[in-house]
Amino acid sequence: FVDKTEIQNIHWIEFVYYKQKELDSTSWKKLLPDSSNFWYTIPANKYGPIVLISYEQAMEYCAWRSEVVSKKLGKKITYRLPTMAEWKDIADEI
Repeated sequence: FVDKTEIQNIHWIEFVYYKQKELDSTSWKKLLPDSSNFWYTIPANKYGPIVLISYEQAMEYCAWRSEVVSKKLGKKITYRLPTMAEWKDIADEI
């Protein structure tokens, strides 16, 4: 399955909020988007796509989302980034 929309800024803010509770102050700050990215903090943009995040940040989000959704559904769900071939196939369908 493929999500039909990008991860929105509001989802990223939720992710950082929950991760900061379990990580020390230095670690959770590494989850913040590029320092030049103020886009995600503007209330009018809360449903826009998150931008200027690293591959590592995206992978951390996938792991967190997998854990949260698995707990909610009571079964193992794994989120991941698409492979290059999958990305091309998805892009061709759009």
